[in-house]
Amino acid sequence: RGPLSPKLTTVSKPIGCWSCFKPSNAPLCSAHGGICSVTSIFCPLEAKALPDLVRLLSGELYETAIEAIQTLSTLVVKASPQRGASVLHEADAIKPMLEILSWGTDSLQEDALSLLEKEMVDVYGSAARLSLAGLTRTNIHEDGRHCHSLNVIRNHQLLLLRD
Repeated sequence: RGPLSPKLTTVSKPIGCWSCFKPSNAPLCSAHGGICSVTSIFCPLEAKALPDLVRLLSGELYETAIEAIQTLSTLVVKASPQRGASVLHEADAIKPMLEILSWGTDSLQEDALSLLEKEMVDVYGSAARLSLAGLTRTNIHEDGRHCHSLNVIRNHQLLLLRD
C-alpha cells in the first residue's frame, strides 16, 4: 500500500450541543458531519478532489487507483457511514469501483470490495453485508485469484444498484 498522510485518516470533529454557543460560518462536511479543512484535517470534499479521485479509479492504473480508494475510504466513517455512502453515490463513484473488480490486482480488488461493503451495507442494510462477506470468502482459486467470486459479486452488486 502506498504511504498515507496521518492527517488523511483523521476525521473532523462533529458539531455537538456546545456549538450552539459559538456561531460558526463554516459549512458542515456532508461526509463527516463536522467542520473539515484542507490544512488541518485533509478532507477530499473540502479540497474539491472528489471528481478527480473518481476519475483516477477509471484510469486502470494500480498505483493511482489504490491511493484513490484509500482516500475515498476516509469519507465512509463508522460514526455516520450513511453520509459517506451518500457522497459516493452522488459522485458516481460506485461504477468505477465495481469496474476495478475486473481489472485490478488482488489487493486493489480487496480494497475496492471493502469500501463497497461499507457503502452497500449502509444503503442496503445487513443483507448486503452478509451477501458480500459470504461471496468474498468463497470460490478462491489455488493461485489466489478471485475470478469467479468477483464476477458473482459484481453481478450481485449491479442487481442491488438497480433496486
